[in-house]
Amino acid sequence: MKQLSSFKIIYSKTWLVAVSLLLALPMAGQNFQSGQLWYRVTDATNKHVSVIAPQDTNPANSYAQTLSGAITIPQTVTNNNSQQWTVTEIDEKAFNGVSTITAVTLPPSVMVIGNLAFYRTTNLASINFPAALSYIGVSAFEESGLTKADIPGVTFIATTAFQRCKNLAQLSIPQVNCLGVNSFAFCTSLTSVTVPASARLQEEVSPNVQNAPSEESGVNAFFGCSELKEVTIEDGIQNIAGGMFSECRSIAKMELPASVNYIRKGAFSCCRSLESINMPRVTTIELSAFSLCGFKGDLVIPSTVKTIGLCFFL
Repeated sequence: MKQLSSFKIIYSKTWLVAVSLLLALPMAGQNFQSGQLWYRVTDATNKHVSVIAPQDTNPANSYAQTLSGAITIPQTVTNNNSQQWTVTEIDEKAFNGVSTITAVTLPPSVMVIGNLAFYRTTNLASINFPAALSYIGVSAFEESGLTKADIPGVTFIATTAFQRCKNLAQLSIPQVNCLGVNSFAFCTSLTSVTVPASARLQEEVSPNVQNAPSEESGVNAFFGCSELKEVTIEDGIQNIAGGMFSECRSIAKMELPASVNYIRKGAFSCCRSLESINMPRVTTIELSAFSLCGFKGDLVIPSTVKTIGLCFFL
């Protein structure tokens, strides 16, 4: 009888220790603060976290009050249990409206920037985009103060990601597959852009990010970029997407590679300075593709063109 009692006591203690250890292990979705920033566990197995908005409801502890100037996001952080975690994401709305920050340094481990992450960070002039970064979410930098975006590895840029970044003068997107709707619309300081052969324009593209929707790439991507003058379309592109350069009123000449077969609806509408376009292998020109453009003299339509939509020029 005494042996049975001893067994029960030992079993109970072992069970309590096991439960205590399990409770001490962070689970996906748990939050913690380290330094000035807050983090959420996204992958407990691989010890990955995302930077999140402050979880303290006191307005005095918001990032707008605690952060200013240039900030550096660390590659690894330690929680209250002295466990080390790797920062792989900037969560949605993490720095939404934080107008006090002027520069951000991201670690090389960051792969995802979520929706509205830096929305209306109006004084944010610079941020580095790590090579591992592959996804930039909806309105992630909309109405931010960025002057330059050198984005070497990103393949998916979501809807309105950089819309109305009125100070954005330099852009590099060499690996992009998807340019979401209005992704760079109304970037009125942008003067040149190269659309890489990797861009799948006028196609439905799915991101490699959980719960992120697919998008039709290229539609209205540079709509209203009024100072855009130099556009390079790399060989391999087959479509100029609908409205892609609509209202780009400073483009004077366009050279399309032989790979381009389709100019989609309203692609160059209201390009009032457009004087000439070379489109050697185009087969289809859709509705209002060149409406309200400022062509001088005759526009040469190549013999390859088989279909022209209504209101071609009107």
